[in-house]
Amino acid sequence: MLKYHSLRDKVFRLENLYSAFRHVKKNKGKAGLDRVSIKQFEADLDTNILHIHKELKTDIYKPSPVLRVYIPKGRHEKRPLGIPIVKDRIVQQAIRQVIEPIFEKDFSDNSFGFRPNRCCHDAIKRVEQYKQEGYRYILDADIKAFYDTIPHKLIMKRLCEKIADGWVLTSIENMLKAGVMEDGVYHQTTEGTPQGGVISPLLANLIGDIIDKELEKAGYKFVRYADDFIVMTKTKEELPAALTFVKEVIEGKLGLKLSEDKTKLTNFKGGFKFLGYNFINKYKGISAKSLDKLKDTVRRITRRTQGVNLKSVIDNLNPVIRGHVNYFWLGNVQKVYRKLDRWVRMRLRCFKFSRKWKTDNRRFPIHRFDKLGLCSFEVLFLKKKGVNMIDFPFLCYRATLWGR
Repeated sequence: MLKYHSLRDKVFRLENLYSAFRHVKKNKGKAGLDRVSIKQFEADLDTNILHIHKELKTDIYKPSPVLRVYIPKGRHEKRPLGIPIVKDRIVQQAIRQVIEPIFEKDFSDNSFGFRPNRCCHDAIKRVEQYKQEGYRYILDADIKAFYDTIPHKLIMKRLCEKIADGWVLTSIENMLKAGVMEDGVYHQTTEGTPQGGVISPLLANLIGDIIDKELEKAGYKFVRYADDFIVMTKTKEELPAALTFVKEVIEGKLGLKLSEDKTKLTNFKGGFKFLGYNFINKYKGISAKSLDKLKDTVRRITRRTQGVNLKSVIDNLNPVIRGHVNYFWLGNVQKVYRKLDRWVRMRLRCFKFSRKWKTDNRRFPIHRFDKLGLCSFEVLFLKKKGVNMIDFPFLCYRATLWGR
């Protein structure tokens, strides 16, 4: 197998470091342990980049521990997120830009998560393709604490298969072992790659690719997005064997653990959830979890005691509406979006008048929201579907006003 040497110079090349910073800036993110934000880092960008360049070149760079925070996962759960300092994010991205093309070309065609020119919509379309080909029975697999439990030795073994540059390998290993700081207490990291790290998705895909290759060799149809994957079969009788095979790969070969509670055998008639979509029969809806998350966000934006006016609230709400439609437009969600439009307008009227009362619908009719620029879930959805708005006369006027 071809191995790559002399990658170090490519990593700390100034052009690569500046490109890495632009990528980190685009992804935004909060400050890490040193409390230096991206904006503060950029204020003296040239000096900071030259400092990183010198540290890498003279081999004195050492990654800092990541700041562990917890973000909501549904309404009742939380998941850990590791926030590296900006400098470490840039170094991780600089390494990723050099090594990702080496592995990317050999990844499975059925893997879609965190890969160039691939997205969740491609994964959803692949599920639909296999469904049309007759694969209607589903093994919905879930790996327990995937990112947090990947063995470091397994990650390094995968990297060593193609990379022979000891400096690059040592740098990545140091990143994995940098530790985490939680509530002011330092914790060593002996396994896992923290969610939130720039290089973590690539390292996770290296491990996920082992699953992909095993499934391909066994002749299974599957779709994987990061740690979320399903295996599809044509008959119900094939599912138990598929489950046994997947369990052997994940627990025997990788040393990870399948979640017994979340792993299930089902089909399109019984329904299953994948990437926020709810598949049932011929329909693709929005999962209850995704809908709850959206409503919680809208509630937070439209809470009454904010000290801002209605136009500001609408300006904050519009990106949420656009983002949701851009993600779920592949689904059969027009009726859901129509109800959401009504619910959002109700929330905004409550914000405006500090109460909930039927006559407020007449006091603040729809066209007034139009003038304030409020986006409509339904209108944006129909436009994404390429529907001619002339076919929906009751929405024509509003569509010309929104225009976004």
